[in-house]
Parts: sequence; structure tokens; C-alpha cells
Amino acid sequence: ANLIPSHWHISTLAICPTGELLTSSLRVTVNRYGDKFTKVSTVCTFPDVQRHGLEAGIHADILTPLDRIIERSQTQLHGMNEEAQMQYTEESSRRKWWNERHSIDEDLKLLLERAQQIYFSRDPVQQRIIPNELFANESGRWDSVSDDDSSQSSGLGPGNLASRFEAAEREASGIISNEEKRKKETEQLAHEEINRDLERSDLAQLTVVVIKSKLASFGIQGKSVRKMRKAELIELLLTEMANDCNDESIDEADSISSEHRPTEPAEHRFPDHENPDKAEEPCTILVLDEHLLRFPFESMDMFSNISVTRVPSLPFITATLIENREGKSVDANKVSYVLDPESNLKESASTLGPALSSIASENGWEWKGVAGEKPSN
Repeated sequence: ANLIPSHWHISTLAICPTGELLTSSLRVTVNRYGDKFTKVSTVCTFPDVQRHGLEAGIHADILTPLDRIIERSQTQLHGMNEEAQMQYTEESSRRKWWNERHSIDEDLKLLLERAQQIYFSRDPVQQRIIPNELFANESGRWDSVSDDDSSQSSGLGPGNLASRFEAAEREASGIISNEEKRKKETEQLAHEEINRDLERSDLAQLTVVVIKSKLASFGIQGKSVRKMRKAELIELLLTEMANDCNDESIDEADSISSEHRPTEPAEHRFPDHENPDKAEEPCTILVLDEHLLRFPFESMDMFSNISVTRVPSLPFITATLIENREGKSVDANKVSYVLDPESNLKESASTLGPALSSIASENGWEWKGVAGEKPSN
């Protein structure tokens, strides 16, 4: 618990030989007293045999169609060098190529939506990937029930019961709802516009000298207003008066809120320097089995507002954290790299190779690199 940061959520996904999807999560939670606890949970998703037949399962539903899309894409892009591009000089051939490209992209998009809808965006699986309690702000649009396995048989679910009870409490206590608040803000803006028109007509009765003197009270004078017309001076004065009024309102609101804010322990009011991860953006770390490695989880809509990455295994995470804690680091003078080992990325190699050599030479590092071929050892 003391090793993994509390803003990290580790999610492992694997497919059983019989077709079930196992989704596990590992996360460190921190209570109000600063104590850390490791929370581990697992859920199993069974194929819907009644709806999709005996062949149902993530292999038949998602991975096999994904392999077909990947094969189509690879076939279309295979051998796309300068010579091959010559066959697409005519507009009709180019249009046909792009139509096929668009068809591949659209099929992939539909497949991702299907995978998300059937397997990943419903509770309790979603709670093992992006739990509400950690990603409430980042993924608020994904309405979900609480972290409770009893909700898995419901298609729609009862919604977020906690938020509904909270809304009922607000209504009972007389706190203004968002809709009422927006209505009041609209009415207030209308009144402010009317008052602004009245003030404009009053200021129009003043002389230019008096208007400039009022602007001078806001620190606006000299060359900045010398050549301005009376109407421009009035609009500028109205803007400054409105800004001054807003500043006073903000100061007053801050004063009121600080008076009524409940007293909290000091560690809750100020950044915790001993636990800097508390203020960090939460992220999901995926650990995938050999079947799911090729699936583009990061492109699903449910991850659009989420920081997500993937690692080969759990020891890969813990080993890195232990090394960082022990102060271990990479010796920049002992770096080796392999660039374009299959010799099929000549343009990338010609760009990255000189860039890596330049970085090493500028810092006096002796890097060993192999480019355009597989290393001998």
C-alpha cells in the first residue's frame, strides 16, 4: 500500500479458455486519517449464450472482427512506397483508395462502440477499469451505479443512487437547483443590461471633462483617452464600473464562504507534501493478456477524458516504483538503442538516427546504436 500512488488505478483484463472475461482491479485508497489500504476486486463476465448462441464470447464478438479489420488495413497499406503511389495518380483511383480507408476506419469505430457497450462500459466491469470514486470529475458523463456487483444483471440500472439521495437532500433543505440557478442568472443578466442602459443615458448628460475625471479615478487617463469620442469614453467607464462591482462581489462572496465553511484539519486544507500523489491526475494502468494486447482500448469513448496507459505486467510497475524509491536512475552515458531492425522504416530511421546522435554528442554521451538491421546480441 505504501508503494503504489493513490491516484493510480491498475486494471488487469484476461480471457479464460472457455470465453469468460476476467477483469481485476488494484488500487490504494486513503482514508481521512491518511491511512492507506490496498483494495483488490475481480469480476467475471460470462458470454451471453442465450442471446448470441454457443459461439458467443469476446473472441467471436470482438477479437475475430478486429483481426479482419487489421488484415484489411495491412493489405491496403502493404507496399505503399513511392512507386506504388504512381498507380493512384488518377482522381478515380485515389477516391477509391480513400473510400476503402474510410470504410476500414468506420468499421473499427463501430466495433469499438460495440465492445464498449457489451463488455466494458457497464457495471461492475467499468468500476474495475475507471471507478467512479476516483474518476468522478474526469468521466462524469458515464453515469454508473455504485461499485456493487448486484447491478450487473440490470441493463439500465437504477442510476447513481448516491447522487439522487443528495439531490433529494438539497431539495428538502431549500438549496437552489442548477436549473433554478441558471434561471436566476439569466434574470440577473437581463436586469444588469437594463441598468447599464439607464447608466449610459445618465452618463450621456455629463460633459467629457467630468467623464474623464471619473475614468481617472480608475487609473485611466492621459494619452489612452485623449482622442476618444464621448460615446467611447462612456462605454469604457461603464466597463470599469462593472469590473469594480464584480471585484467587490467576489471579495464579499469569499468572505461569506470563509465564515460559513466548516473547520477542517490542516492536512485537508493544504497540500500534503508527504503524499504529493493526492493532487495528481488519476490514471488507469492496463495490464492485458496476450489476446487483448492488440485491442485499442485507448480509442474507446469511455477513455476520452481519462489518462490511460498500459504495461506488460504488474511486476513491471512495482519494480519501477522500487527503483525510483531507492534513488536508482539510468546512466545516460550507457545507453544502447535499436532503430528500424527490420529495415522497413527508412524515413523514420533517417530522421531519428541523426537526432539521437546529436543528443548524445551534445551531452558528451557515448551511445551505442544499431540501425537498419537486427542486433547481433
